[in-house]
Amino acid sequence: MVIAFSKEVGSGISAKGAIQQLFMFSEWMGLIGLFLIVRVGQMLLIAGSVRSKNAAGVCVRLLLDVAVVGLVLWGVGGLFVGGSSGDVIVWSNWLGMGDTSTLAWFQLPLILLATAAIHGSTVERVRTLPVLVTSGLLAAVIPMMLRFLSWGGDVNETGLVLTIGGTSALVGTMMVGARRGKFNRDLSANFVPGHHLVFQLLGIMVLMGAFSGISHRPTGVLICTCCAILTAGAFGKVKFGKIDPGLLVAGTLGGMCAGSSGSGPDWLAFLVGIGIGVLVPWLVMLLEVRFRLDDPIGAIPTHLVGGAVGLWVGGVVDWVQSEWSLGRGIEALVLPVIGVLVGALVSGGVFYAFKRMNGLRLSESAEFDGIDLFELDVNAYPDFQQTMIKSYHLREL
Repeated sequence: MVIAFSKEVGSGISAKGAIQQLFMFSEWMGLIGLFLIVRVGQMLLIAGSVRSKNAAGVCVRLLLDVAVVGLVLWGVGGLFVGGSSGDVIVWSNWLGMGDTSTLAWFQLPLILLATAAIHGSTVERVRTLPVLVTSGLLAAVIPMMLRFLSWGGDVNETGLVLTIGGTSALVGTMMVGARRGKFNRDLSANFVPGHHLVFQLLGIMVLMGAFSGISHRPTGVLICTCCAILTAGAFGKVKFGKIDPGLLVAGTLGGMCAGSSGSGPDWLAFLVGIGIGVLVPWLVMLLEVRFRLDDPIGAIPTHLVGGAVGLWVGGVVDWVQSEWSLGRGIEALVLPVIGVLVGALVSGGVFYAFKRMNGLRLSESAEFDGIDLFELDVNAYPDFQQTMIKSYHLREL
C-alpha cells in the first residue's frame, strides 16, 4: 500500500486524492477478509456446539457450503447485483467482463449468515446434500430478491437475509426432527452439551468483528451486542443462580443479528440490546422445552427473531425519518413477512423433496457413529476416542 501511495503522489495526483485511494484500498481488503472471517466464526461456533464425533464433519460441510454459495452467487446472483434499477444486465457482466461479477462476491458474507443457520439448527442428524442444495437455492434467490426490492429504495439487506436464514432453520428443524435421545417419552428434554465451550466463545468473538464489518452501522452493532451480553448473563444468573454459557452465547449472537439489522440512534441500539439479551435466551428455553425443537446453536431465535426485530425497528425508524411516508410504513410491515415466506418456501420445498426420497435424515447407526466416521472415516480427536472403530457401512463389508 505504501508503494501504491507513493506512485499516486509521484504521478501528479494530490496527496489528498492518494490518501482517499489508500483508504478505498484498505476498505476493499477488509471486505475481502470478511468473506472468510464470517465462516471461520461460524465454524468455531457450530463445531463447538456439537459432540466431538461430529466436529470434523460439520467443518467439512461448512467448507463445502462456501464453495456452493460462492459459485452459485457468481453464476446466478451476479446477474442481479450492481447498477441502478434501470440498467440492462448483459451477459458480458455474467462472464466476468464487467463490474457485476465482482460486485456479486460482496454479498457472499451476507448469504453465509443465512446458510450457517440451516447447518447449525439441523446439525448431527441431517444429511449433507439437502443442506447444500438449500444453500445453493438461497444464493440464487437472495440477490434476485434484493435487486427487486431495491427498486423502491434502500432495503435493510442484513435484516432480511437473517430473517430468511432463521425461517429456513425453523422449517428445517421441524422437518428433520430432533436428535435421537434429545427428548423423552414424558416430553422432557435432555441436555446435550457441545464438546468445546471455548470454541463457541471464540466463534462468537470472531463473529462480533465480522458483523461489525458487514453492517453499515458498526457502532450500533457493538452497542447492541454489549448490552445483550450483559443482560443474557444476568438472565442466567437470575434463572439458575449462575451464568449459563449456552444462553450467554445465544444472547450475544442475537444481539449481533438485531444490531446489524436495525438503524437509528445509538440509544435505540442500547434498548434493543437489552431486550434481545432477555428475549433470545428465554426463547431458546421455550422452543426446546415447550415446542420440542432441537436447535443446537439457537439459530431460530437469534437469526429469525433477532433479524426480524432489527428489521422492524429499522423500518419504523425509516418510516419516522421519512415523515410518516405511507410507502415506508408498508415496507416496515411487509419486509419481515417477505423474509419469512422466502425462507419457508425455499427450505420447505427442498427438505420436503428429500424427505419424500428418504434422503433427508441420517440413519440411526450413522447418527450413533457420528458424521465424522460415517461420511469421512476420520476422528477429529483420535487421542480421546477408540481409534479402531470404523463407520457402520465399513462394518457391513
